Amino acid sequence: MSEEAAKRPLLNRGFISLSITQFFGASNDYLLKTLLTFALAASGIWRSKMGEGGQVYPAYSLVIPFLLFCVLAGQIADRHSKQQVTVRVKQAEIFFALMAFAGFWMANFWLCLAAMVFLGIQSAFFSPAKYGLIPELVDEKDLSRANGIINMLTNVAVIAATLVAGAIYEAYRGPDGVAAPEGLIWLPGVALLCVAIVGLIAALQMPKLKASA
Repeated sequence: MSEEAAKRPLLNRGFISLSITQFFGASNDYLLKTLLTFALAASGIWRSKMGEGGQVYPAYSLVIPFLLFCVLAGQIADRHSKQQVTVRVKQAEIFFALMAFAGFWMANFWLCLAAMVFLGIQSAFFSPAKYGLIPELVDEKDLSRANGIINMLTNVAVIAATLVAGAIYEAYRGPDGVAAPEGLIWLPGVALLCVAIVGLIAALQMPKLKASA
């Protein structure tokens, strides 16, 4: 660790930016996952798309990319600036949020599921960059606290996104028992897009860093 990095306090601009980026990234993942889970449930508008028990597929779409891409993502995070990797994956998140926007607007379940898969891949590439950034942004003596803050914010984001997703889904679906959305069809996509934009803005505030390998 450089002498300059060692002088940085825990709550420096770079770490705060990373924390905000992580919070909104986790929020988007679980916001879309929960929306699709509600839609695929027994009383959901897309209950017939995946059959009985289909509500587990959004979770698979989020987890499986980590198993498939974790090694490659770690190599990329080492060979390139982790700050630049973070910015690139957040830029990609904007595109995937737009894909989900189109899916919800057109009531196209498969397009929304594809957006979920791509968000899972995007998260897989962000994860090693995120944890690799922490020792580059804070002093060694603050690493445990920094990791604790990141994990705490991730859990808060998951809980908050799950709660908000319920209200968004109800507004999107409209009346009970409908076979197609009859409510605010723009709302889920706008929510996902706004969260992605805030995450990208936060990522752009991080200082430029060199590749570690």
